[in-house]
Amino acid sequence: MLEMINERVCDELVNAFPDVRYFNKKQLSRVLTDINSQKLISFIFIMDHYNCMFEEKPYDLEGHKLYLFFLQALLRDRPYVALAYMTGVMPMKRQSICNMFEEVSMLQSGPFAPYMGFTEMDMNELCPDQEIKTKLKEWYGGYHMNDQVMLYSPASVMQALKYHQYKCYRNDVLNMCFDIVGVNNVMDRLLVGCTMEIMTLSFENDRVSLHSIDDVLTLFIHLGYLTYDYKKGCSIPNKGAYLALKQEK
Repeated sequence: MLEMINERVCDELVNAFPDVRYFNKKQLSRVLTDINSQKLISFIFIMDHYNCMFEEKPYDLEGHKLYLFFLQALLRDRPYVALAYMTGVMPMKRQSICNMFEEVSMLQSGPFAPYMGFTEMDMNELCPDQEIKTKLKEWYGGYHMNDQVMLYSPASVMQALKYHQYKCYRNDVLNMCFDIVGVNNVMDRLLVGCTMEIMTLSFENDRVSLHSIDDVLTLFIHLGYLTYDYKKGCSIPNKGAYLALKQEK
C-alpha cells in the first residue's frame, strides 16, 4: 500500500511540475522537497481515515510500524508542509513516533468542539419545529464536549430527518466480547442510567490493546457510544446509543 501511495503521488507531482529538476522522481519526500525549494510552493496534506491500517489489520504490528515511519518521514519537520490534517475514528496511536500532531478528539476537543457535530444553533436551523428537535435530542444528542458545548450526532440526525423515523442508524459492528473482569457489570450499570468514573490515560488508541475496564469505556467514548464529562465520568448520551449497546450486550 505504501509503495502504491508513494508511486502514484510522485507521478502526479512530476507531471504537474515538469520543469522542476528532480534528484529522485520515485521518492515522495524528495520530490516534494525539490518542488518546494525551486518553486517556493508548500503543500496542505489532508488524509481521511488515516487509521484504516490499524482498523483493517489490527494485529499487523510490523505493518503499523512501517506506516507510522512513512508518515513521520513524509510530514515531520518538512519545509514543504504548510498544514497536515488527518481524520480517523481513533486519535494517533499512543507512544507513536508521529507525535508532531495536535490531537483533537472526543476527549480533547478544545476550541474545535463546535465543529465535531451539530450544535444547538445548527439544530435550530435544520429543524425549526421544537417538538421534532426535542425528539432528535432525545435520540441523537447529549454528547457533552465541555461546559458550553453539547453536540448531536450529525449522521444520525440527517438520517432521521430524511426518513422521518427515530431509530438507531449506526451500522458499525461493536464486538463486546472483552476478556476483562467486570465489563459486563459496568455495562449493565450504564444501561440503567448510571454515570461511571473513568481514567482515560491508559487507552492506547486502538481496538485491540484493551487491558482494563477504563480502556473499554474510553474506546466506546471515541466510537460515540458514550459521552464523557471530565467532572462526572462517562454515560450513555441518547436513545440511539442505548439501543446500539443493548443490542450488542
